[in-house]
Amino acid sequence: MIGGFVMNDINGYSIIRTLGAGNFGTTYEVEKNGMSFALKLIRENILDKEAVNSKRVEREINLLKSITHNSVVKYVDDGFISDGIQKYRYIVMEYVEGETLEALIDRKTLSVSEACFLVRNIYSGIQAIHDSNIIHRDLKPSNIIVTNDSLEIKILDFGISKLIDASTLTTTGQGMGTFAYMAPEQLRSAKDIDFRADYYSAGAILYELISGEKPLKMNNQLEAINKILNERPEPLASKIPSVPIEISELVDILLKKQPFERNASFDDIVLLLEKYKKPDVRTTPKITKIYFNPNIEFLPMVIQNDAKAVVEYNNSHSINGAIFNAPQLLHSDKNYQELVQSNVRLIVDPYTQTLGYSAFTTKPTYKKIPYLVSALRKETPKDFLNNSSLQQRVKKVIDLQEHYNATILLSPYHFLEDNRDEWLNVDYNAYKEGKSYLKSAGINKPLYYGISFEIGEFEDINYIKELVNLVTSANPDGYYLQISGNFDTTNSNHYLSYAYLVKMLAESKKEIILSRVNDFSLGLIALGANTVSAGLGQSDNFKKEYLEREQGGGTTRRYYVEKLMGLFNQNILDDVLSTNAGKNCICRCDFCLGSSNTNQLYEFNNVIKHHVFVKNKQMLELSLLQPAGKMNKFLSNVEGAIQLTKEINKEKRIKNFGHSHLEVWRDVILEVSKSKLSEASHM
Repeated sequence: MIGGFVMNDINGYSIIRTLGAGNFGTTYEVEKNGMSFALKLIRENILDKEAVNSKRVEREINLLKSITHNSVVKYVDDGFISDGIQKYRYIVMEYVEGETLEALIDRKTLSVSEACFLVRNIYSGIQAIHDSNIIHRDLKPSNIIVTNDSLEIKILDFGISKLIDASTLTTTGQGMGTFAYMAPEQLRSAKDIDFRADYYSAGAILYELISGEKPLKMNNQLEAINKILNERPEPLASKIPSVPIEISELVDILLKKQPFERNASFDDIVLLLEKYKKPDVRTTPKITKIYFNPNIEFLPMVIQNDAKAVVEYNNSHSINGAIFNAPQLLHSDKNYQELVQSNVRLIVDPYTQTLGYSAFTTKPTYKKIPYLVSALRKETPKDFLNNSSLQQRVKKVIDLQEHYNATILLSPYHFLEDNRDEWLNVDYNAYKEGKSYLKSAGINKPLYYGISFEIGEFEDINYIKELVNLVTSANPDGYYLQISGNFDTTNSNHYLSYAYLVKMLAESKKEIILSRVNDFSLGLIALGANTVSAGLGQSDNFKKEYLEREQGGGTTRRYYVEKLMGLFNQNILDDVLSTNAGKNCICRCDFCLGSSNTNQLYEFNNVIKHHVFVKNKQMLELSLLQPAGKMNKFLSNVEGAIQLTKEINKEKRIKNFGHSHLEVWRDVILEVSKSKLSEASHM
């Protein structure tokens, strides 16, 4: 019976029996040409009207029908019917014999090995769905059929919730999915979710299979919403001590409140579940993932005329790598090519962030960039509304970096004026296109996600959290940060936002390159960053005004003083070294050789080579330390710099020579290191 009328046939599919009814419609067993199918009937008035009008429903259903996997039910047909009053959309899928996982849970308890095997199959199935850019959105035991005693499964109803108008469900008290398995972000915004929502749901299922209980106990909708958003489930290991600690930790990660905290990749999850599907495995230390580059490194940002000095340094001492920019290489790549022969890590910044500002049109070298939208005007997000335009941009940007044999590739990125900047979505889509292009072109290199913005516009930690959730949903191979701000002032909010950005991104266990930042970077390393890049004797801060500056031209080189944690001009260093306390700042590196003659110290090549030498030594020392050791080292350096500055100023009052900013560095890094990310938004 449909809509009050008896209907035995739906466009050639004979109805055998009703299989069930749920949020999205009624499902029937049907038969056609001697074959059995399952047919889901959905009232057209609960479909997303915008999707229906734009024909998106047809596109989405065709995409669903294209998915083929052993653990996913196959969609085979779709169409429309009407009972004279109500219109319906139907979707036909293969008929699967078996029982729902919900029924299986009710009648028996699974061993840890059985639970791991079954959930491994769930993850394999949802990965096939995700590979087609579809999110299930309603993964729960009643939408999973266990097909045999071997615990093989079929996932049902994937992608259908995206076609439904959410208001038609919430007005009747129904949520998008069953609360017990619903990711927190689905309560915040049903549209702004990604694959990690399904990872959460599968993690909740694993929790229930092993413990016999749902992760959170909830008696009503209001309580459910509060607990999903705020309450942490009791760890499996404390509930059932015999559970392998790695499995307990995996479930804990999968049930994190913020998507960026669910940092286990598909490969990590499946590998671990494969391991424990065998019953005789012992527990081992906790899950750890390494960065693409596990070392702490300094990569000089080669600017203007210092490339030759960097090559000379590499020939005598060696560098870990370097960062060049595309306009610079298009002008001259002689020194870059010498470094290519040394087999060091090389990055070519495509400088797409500069192309959103008209100042680039005054610079002849920039006009040689092969991926310009126009040499006569700045580019805007509207230039990339067409997918083919975006694909061409991505291809040309990557091809240029490949031409120079860059070790790490950067996706095109732009400077974000605020948290609603249209470049956000353009850059996100560019990264996804970049990964697709690398795969199709057979290029096996990591692609990093560039992030650049004005820190003053992201002082609200919730903005940082939203940004991180978006960026990490692209599953980047690493991150390249170029943040605009004054990081030698006492504006603690700026430091706080930057520190939280790094700490949140560090949850993904990918390399974080800090570009153009001063020794505040040492605190950020203690929070999880692991590569620093800065100009030599200059460019230890990045500011938006650099993008708007029509004429180039470098600033006067300054000398890096490790014990004072900063760059200083010659007048200040003269004053510093004239004091007894300041004698502690004398450098005995291979280039300074203990000299206090500032004319010698500020000689062009010495400033550069000294800077590289000291930073390389600094990073090597940090590489040998555990996280707690990195934090202690940073705090010790800051306290030492503060005390030394006080002693120098006691002997001789020096203008523009203080330590207040160092105290802010210390306080911010300490606070962020101790904070829980789930509580960051309350600041």
